[in-house]
Amino acid sequence: RLDGFCSMEAGKEEGSLLTRAEDLETPEITINARTRDGGQILAEIVDATGKPLDGFSRKDCLPFQGDEVRHVLRWRTGAFTPPQQPVEKRLRFFLTDANLYSYLAADPGAAKTVIYDPAANGGLLPNDDRILPSQRFAMRGHPSGYQLAREGSITYLDLHSAASAKTNACFAKEADWNDATDWCLEGWYRVADKGTQPNYGLATFMSPPAGRNAALYLSDREAGILSTDGSNHQVLKSTPLDTTDRFHWYRLVHTGGAAGSLFLEVDGKEVIRLPYSELLTRYHPAANILFGPNASNQEGRMHVAKFGYRIGSAEPLFGPVREQNQ
Repeated sequence: RLDGFCSMEAGKEEGSLLTRAEDLETPEITINARTRDGGQILAEIVDATGKPLDGFSRKDCLPFQGDEVRHVLRWRTGAFTPPQQPVEKRLRFFLTDANLYSYLAADPGAAKTVIYDPAANGGLLPNDDRILPSQRFAMRGHPSGYQLAREGSITYLDLHSAASAKTNACFAKEADWNDATDWCLEGWYRVADKGTQPNYGLATFMSPPAGRNAALYLSDREAGILSTDGSNHQVLKSTPLDTTDRFHWYRLVHTGGAAGSLFLEVDGKEVIRLPYSELLTRYHPAANILFGPNASNQEGRMHVAKFGYRIGSAEPLFGPVREQNQ
């Protein structure tokens, strides 16, 4: 049996197992397990105190019965809420007449999702050590260019690239994928001032380590798609938009693999679509996902109320901006 050299076993009397803290991005656990007649395996997701998360108790779990080396154990609740994302999570398994040989914290083929939401995480910066490593970003640029602010019900990051500091103000993360992978990048953004024009905008880059790359390009008066080969930054297509009037919901989406397309949505409406083959190619070995005004040695300022990306799926992350002061 694959990975079957040892197991946790329970007979007719139920047994339980509490795991170490796991880096759970989605509520799915891949198990290698076997049950006997009348047996089953259940699990719940608990916090650091051992309390089950709402929607992920044993009664919410879809029980496993059978003999499989790669079964995805799920709950009736399909996703974590934003407040649950940064919580430390452990698994508590319940076995009756069953053997549990191994488990993985997610289906290896599942999409990778990262979300930064300061309203949901208690007003933490993206690089705060209290955020799970899988959701944490690295700080780039001059520290004075970052501050949290609140407007009505919206908490947001005020990111300022100051030309005098000869740097930029953004947050970065490393990820790995290729041109065949579907992905989406989303944010609730508002451009705070005109900045230096022209530059390559208040951009949110998403470039695989070796492949075609794309950025959401924002100036004070337009939104578009930008691509770069490292030295040559090209706005491939843009559309007029007042990006300063309020927070807008932007989605940059790639579907269809290397022969597919890239499109930009603003507030749920598609405004630009391009063949993916029109994007430029760049080798970028690290920190290939960034958000903020990536205008080094230029002037730029933007507000970020939410940012996120999903690799392996183009399903939406957020939805329209809600409850904001116009």
